[in-house]
Amino acid sequence: MKKAVVVFIALILGINSFGQSSSNKELENNIDGLFESYSYYNRFIGNVLISKDNHIIYQKSFGYADIAGNKKNT
Repeated sequence: MKKAVVVFIALILGINSFGQSSSNKELENNIDGLFESYSYYNRFIGNVLISKDNHIIYQKSFGYADIAGNKKNT
C-alpha cells in the first residue's frame, strides 16, 4: 500500500512539472510572435532579455545590425 501511495505521488509531481514546461513554451511563443511582428514592420530592432529570480526566461535578437549589408542583429 505504501508503494502505491509513493508511485501515485511521483506521478502527480511528474505531471505537474510537465505542465509548467509547456506553459513556458507557450509564453515563449507568444513573446516571439509579438516581437517578430514588431520587427517585421521595423517597429523594433534590438535585443530582448527577460529574467525572473536570476534565471533567464527569454533571450533573442531581432532585426538587422546593418540593414544595407543584411547583417542580422546578434
